[in-house]
Order: sequence, then structure tokens, then C-alpha cells
Amino acid sequence: MDGSITTVRAWFIDRGVDEFRWLVGLSATPTKMVGLLLSRGAVRDEAEPELTAMVLDHEPPSVTGVAVRPVVSLPDYAQMEAIYEEVFGKPSTEGRDQRAERRAGWAAFQATPGASAFLAELDGTAVAYGVMARTEPGPTLQSGGVTLPEARGRGAYRALVHARWEAARRVGAPSRRYNKRTRRNRGPSRWQRTRRTLPPTPRRRADRRRGRRR
Repeated sequence: MDGSITTVRAWFIDRGVDEFRWLVGLSATPTKMVGLLLSRGAVRDEAEPELTAMVLDHEPPSVTGVAVRPVVSLPDYAQMEAIYEEVFGKPSTEGRDQRAERRAGWAAFQATPGASAFLAELDGTAVAYGVMARTEPGPTLQSGGVTLPEARGRGAYRALVHARWEAARRVGAPSRRYNKRTRRNRGPSRWQRTRRTLPPTPRRRADRRRGRRR
């Protein structure tokens, strides 16, 4: 765990990020993760803005010209990871077995209850992905996804929203889409605010190094 904490901190530092937060859910492992973070310099963050759920109350339109398929294999998962790394940055490969890491990541994803993902393709090339998960109360959480910069504005992510709506409908989810909204992010949204029962709020910890919040 010490190595993971160091790696995460280094990733943010390398990108000039002044602060970041660890969101530790009730199912996080190891079970003593909160204590480990606190013992290594993180502090309890009581001022984190609340999360507001927004639910799409009607079926989103389908998108023509974009092929969407589920992530069902290790090669699919590798494509999803490649998109993520191209947009957010690729970690150093020194001393790492990337193939083993991909296999372990795919195995962990498959073992996550209610988790699924989709790839969106333009002209036969995967350009975007979207992840969804079934929460304990029942609604599906649509979070985790991105489109390659050169493919934006062509409907790839909108197609992923529709595909995940359909997937949620097929499993009988009581609501369809959540977005993370905070007091720092109140821009216009086409998703209607509603009151819903959410999963237990993750415990939040702010990571500070050299007196600065991260």
C-alpha cells in the first residue's frame, strides 16, 4: 500500500496538481486504508463539497454513425486503458510489467459486482469508453469515461450515454444516470436534478504534502 500511495502522489506532483482527494468507500481494501492514509500525512477533509445526484428523466437520443459495443475481453479492456492513458497521461513503464498489470486490472474489473463498460467506435476505431455500475440501492451509476480529443464533437460519448441507458433499462434499474456535481461545478446541465437515495457517501481524505493540500 505504501508503494501505491507514493505512486499516486508522484503522478499528481508530476502534473503540477496542487491538491487531490482520496475518496475511500465502505468496500475499499485494505480495510485499514483510512488509517494508512492518515498515518502518511493525509488529513480528514470536512469541507469537501457534497455530491448531488442528477437523473436523466427521459431516454437520450440514439446516435447514428457511432458503433458501441460492450467491453467483454482483455483486448477490449486494453483498448479502454489505452484511451484513458492517451487523454490523462501514461504512467512510467520503468520496472513495470504492463501486460501483467492489464491482466490484473481486467480481472479486478470482472470481479467488481455490477460493473460493465462500453467502447464507442468511429470508422472501426475505438475512440471513447464509458463505465457503469449498479449501486446497492439499485440505480446505475454512470461514471468513468472519456473521448479522444481528435474524436470529440462527433457523438461518441452521447452514443455511450444511450448505450448505458439501454443497459440500465434491461436490468431494471430504477433510475438511469448520475453526474458528480459540486459547489465548485455549477455549470448548465441538461440532466434534471432529483432527490434519490444514494449509496453511502465515501469518506474523504485530503492529501497534504509540505503543508499543501493535495
